[in-house]
Amino acid sequence: MLIQGLILGFSLAVPVGTIGLLCIQRTLSRGRLHGFVSGLGVATADSCYGLVAAFSLSAATSFLLGLQGWLQLAGGFFLEVFGYRITRTSPGIQSVQGDQAPGLLHAWFSMFMLTLANQATIMGFLAAFVALGLGLKPRNPRAACLLVIGVFVGSSAWWLVLCLIAGLVRAHLTDRRMRFVH
Repeated sequence: MLIQGLILGFSLAVPVGTIGLLCIQRTLSRGRLHGFVSGLGVATADSCYGLVAAFSLSAATSFLLGLQGWLQLAGGFFLEVFGYRITRTSPGIQSVQGDQAPGLLHAWFSMFMLTLANQATIMGFLAAFVALGLGLKPRNPRAACLLVIGVFVGSSAWWLVLCLIAGLVRAHLTDRRMRFVH
């Protein structure tokens, strides 16, 4: 189950959508650590959906599907707020000196909430679990936990790779190039 979770977490995280672009933008503007912590917020939310599916919580799955419209509205609102903030801030590369604890906590939490509200994440997990036959029958708690741990580690591995690559690009960015990216 751990290997299935690793593969599932990694493969569901790979498609670069709005969440991935936001993580890249954070890595480019604030550094690898900030981007990776943002990615860990995504991986945590992915694990929450994996937890729901792994323990065959059909009532919770039905509840989430019932909230589909509200989740789309909340996710869209959060993306609009982030987009507005991005356009209102200086696009230059920020120094990574000093205390970043509040910034890192915000990076994690905001990506966690955005991913929970992301319709593509919900549908992706439901489709993957149905296609693989996971979560359709009751599992023993150990196997379900291994699956969820695998999803978290697999998703986290993708965000680490993405942030390392974006960090390499960051080293070659000038303020002018960053304004173009921004």
